[in-house]
Amino acid sequence: MGRKLIGLSLGFLLTITIAFFMIPTEYNSIILWLAPFFGPWLRFFLMYLFLIFASPMTFLPIIGIWAAIGFITGLFVRSIWGAIPVAMVIFTLTFLMLIVGLIAMIVPLLLAGGAGIDPLAMLSNIPPNTSLFDVLDAPVIGPIINAITGGIGDLIGGGIPDPGNLLALLQSILMNIIILPAVINFIILVVTMMIGGFIGRLLFPVRD
Repeated sequence: MGRKLIGLSLGFLLTITIAFFMIPTEYNSIILWLAPFFGPWLRFFLMYLFLIFASPMTFLPIIGIWAAIGFITGLFVRSIWGAIPVAMVIFTLTFLMLIVGLIAMIVPLLLAGGAGIDPLAMLSNIPPNTSLFDVLDAPVIGPIINAITGGIGDLIGGGIPDPGNLLALLQSILMNIIILPAVINFIILVVTMMIGGFIGRLLFPVRD
């Protein structure tokens, strides 16, 4: 139990550290642009949005990030099957951090009645070194925007929005951009943690 607790604490600490230092440069541009409107919690939210939902199929570094977290944590857990619940808790805690960031960012806006969120002001206050292309290149956010803009034609159809096309678009975004990457990242975490647990058990035999 002690090994699992140490591994869990280390793994969660690694997610916090990596989320802070490995945030994509495109996100830094978004933060520089939108933080004056959404507050300092925007960075916190985007850190975990990237960590959980960045697609390993289009953003390869995320594979190394979750693999490193899993393997290092597994070395401390030193158990193959015991790594699975630890991985589940780490991933759940990471998701909860995302929710905390979202709530901390949204609640003040709701209490203020949306004050300070002026779309025209946002568009006119884009920092000199930031462009809309930075948003489109950002993991998670970019694919969602591209999916929506790419599906506008299908939504409009002959000029009348088609609810069926809207539902299909939302389902596609949910499955392909949100759920699928998160599932793959979790699998990477579990598999690498089991490998780390196996190697850790070989290097430092323990009695369960």
